Amino acid sequence: MKPKGDLLLRVVHGGFLGHGLLLYGAMVAILLPVSLVAWVISGPNGVAAATAGGLLCFSGGLLAMAWNAAFPGPKLLFVRILGGMLPRMGVPLLGGVILQISVKPLAEAGILLYLLVFYPALLSIEVYLSVVSMRPAMRDSDPSGPSEPSEHV
Repeated sequence: MKPKGDLLLRVVHGGFLGHGLLLYGAMVAILLPVSLVAWVISGPNGVAAATAGGLLCFSGGLLAMAWNAAFPGPKLLFVRILGGMLPRMGVPLLGGVILQISVKPLAEAGILLYLLVFYPALLSIEVYLSVVSMRPAMRDSDPSGPSEPSEHV
């Protein structure tokens, strides 16, 4: 019988689908206690604001992971980092500002505060999964430097 941690380890070292499901599970795990607090503070509008904040941060993280999956390997690390920053930051920030301006009940419930709850947690999980997904590619890549010293040293 295999230990229970084996399944989680396979998901962490898995592909895009496994990482997306893990990020979604983390968002739901955070959303449950946060929605209880949001209900106490603002009622149903608070739960809607917390859910919208969680979904915005999840969507940005998922798009960043899709970008990273499109550019695998350590040679494209700069492209992965800069290209992943746009959806990772842009979707929650732009979506939060648009909802803050256009949807009064969400603004009154404090959607921007809920973005501050979800963003760092989901960002850290998404970055960890992105780094873990690069490890197999780094092991398979050729060494970047020469294997033997040159004669003119």
